[in-house]
Amino acid sequence: MDRPTGAGRPLAWAPPSLYRWGCKHFPSLAAASLVTALLVVIFGGIVRVTGSGLGCPDWPLCHGRVIPPADVKAWIEYLHRLSVTLTSIFVVLMAATAVVQHGFRRSLLLPLFAPVLLIVQIIFGAATVLSELDAGVAVTHTAIAMAFVGVLALLTCGSGGWSTRVTEPLKAALRGHRLDRHLRTAMLLLALLTYLLLLSGSYVYRSGAPLACLSYPFCGVAPPPGDSWALQDIHMLHRYAALATGLLAVYALWTAWRVRAANAAPLLLLGGFAALFALQVALGASNVLFLLPGWARLSHLVIASLTFTVAVMAAGSLWGVRIASPALPGKGEAPKGVASHA
Repeated sequence: MDRPTGAGRPLAWAPPSLYRWGCKHFPSLAAASLVTALLVVIFGGIVRVTGSGLGCPDWPLCHGRVIPPADVKAWIEYLHRLSVTLTSIFVVLMAATAVVQHGFRRSLLLPLFAPVLLIVQIIFGAATVLSELDAGVAVTHTAIAMAFVGVLALLTCGSGGWSTRVTEPLKAALRGHRLDRHLRTAMLLLALLTYLLLLSGSYVYRSGAPLACLSYPFCGVAPPPGDSWALQDIHMLHRYAALATGLLAVYALWTAWRVRAANAAPLLLLGGFAALFALQVALGASNVLFLLPGWARLSHLVIASLTFTVAVMAAGSLWGVRIASPALPGKGEAPKGVASHA
């Protein structure tokens, strides 16, 4: 059997049937990885809202057992860990199919970076438990988790049906348009600002500042004599970040409106982002005005994650992120560069 040479060709040992399976299912595995990663975020929010972060005080076991005891908080934390396991399965399969299709090459940075981030995320998840919810470790845990979601969002918009129906037509339609660079830059900055907004919100909660300002949109009364301004400053910094994100979103939406004749996808994506962001701001105000009700805290976290996901997918589509996927070979036919095993 002739062995392939050169970067970017399929692995020589991979049978044609496995290669075809990888070509067909990589986009589905990427989407499943993204959906389950968002599920992990939701379970993480439930853990935070219910105070179940130490429901399992050890790791990887729970109270020294494989199956946790009959305790609600232990099971909430345990289900969070099980959701991570489900995500891990999809991410490993996705990375494996990418390698089977293309071998090891630089263009596979994102598919191979996803499992690396997952491993780091699991390590920091364990550290969060073992450090008894240290604020710095917990915020780092959130930062890695959302970076992981962002990578999976790019993989999803760069492959399969999204790539052929949205990313590629959008790139072709806006090529040479006078506002193309403006829109792409604005969307990239919007995704980055949304990420920083998420982290600042996490720090507000972990630093004990969610109720440092009890008025909206301004902070309200000054702290009692002798108290530090630090918590109010942390809280207001988060609101200023939200204001900057909102202003940039307005500019990006206006730019998308001006290019709608060439392609309406940016307007639809940014319209979805704007709707989610407006809901997110309303939930943030509810947290302050209603003194952190559980439903508002959980919804605030979930909508923030969805807002960030939409921002990354919009930026990835505008910048033409594409995970190469060759044409499916016919049944019994070997992929290019690999001789038939018959």
